[in-house]
Amino acid sequence: MSTRGSLTLANGDARLRREGAGDPRRGEGGLVGVSMFPRGMRNARSVLAGGRWLAALTVLALFVLPGAAQASGMAKPVVTFGSPSPAEGATLTTGSVQFAFTYDRTPKQTKTVACVLSGPTASSGACNAPAATRRGSSSGASYGNLANGAYAFTATVTLTDGGTFSATRHFTVAVTSLTVTTTEYGCGGTCWGAVSGSGLAPGAQVVIYSASNNRGWPGGEVGAGAADANGNFSGNLGFTCGVDWTGVYVASTTSSGAPITSNVVNSPCS
Repeated sequence: MSTRGSLTLANGDARLRREGAGDPRRGEGGLVGVSMFPRGMRNARSVLAGGRWLAALTVLALFVLPGAAQASGMAKPVVTFGSPSPAEGATLTTGSVQFAFTYDRTPKQTKTVACVLSGPTASSGACNAPAATRRGSSSGASYGNLANGAYAFTATVTLTDGGTFSATRHFTVAVTSLTVTTTEYGCGGTCWGAVSGSGLAPGAQVVIYSASNNRGWPGGEVGAGAADANGNFSGNLGFTCGVDWTGVYVASTTSSGAPITSNVVNSPCS
């Protein structure tokens, strides 16, 4: 005994055929097949035995999912900064800096890695040669003798397939110093010293003090100036010949708001 039936869709046909009344789990009659086909292509039927739908879907998943994962893995690479790179917007109190970064492409996939440092002490050129890592490559660059001021470091990677990507990190160098030096010239009324400072607050007042002299003139504040917009100061310090200035020093304020004083000197021409 057999049972037949059909279901017609708007854009095609789906036919269900049953044969016998046996146990379909053992292939004894039951559901034999389902075919769906658009009108006009009824001769191109594909019949799948009932139990094979799951197998077909499983095989499809095996082929589709790895491809999707592979496509996801080919997303645009990025540069990731790591230690000892300074944090974004950091203020450094030394005139040297080191950057290290990684990216998820191999050295063989890399054409060039360029490093550009913009700021008061600018520099550009190739970064360190890329080294292979478990997940791609690593590189970096180091700089020294940087003048105080704001900087931006940019690493740009160019791949052999022509693709490029980059990352930038900003930082500020604020080396704090305040120094008085003295140089003796032939005493023709005035001999000169020099005051230099860096890492000071922009526009901070730079005040010159003296403890005493051999003329009985009062000590204390004997001169003043101001740091520039980058927190630097440079100026001459005049000592009147014949006046034995002693305990001369300079005081100001750093970029962090802390007080700072220089070394102490005496007049070179008493």
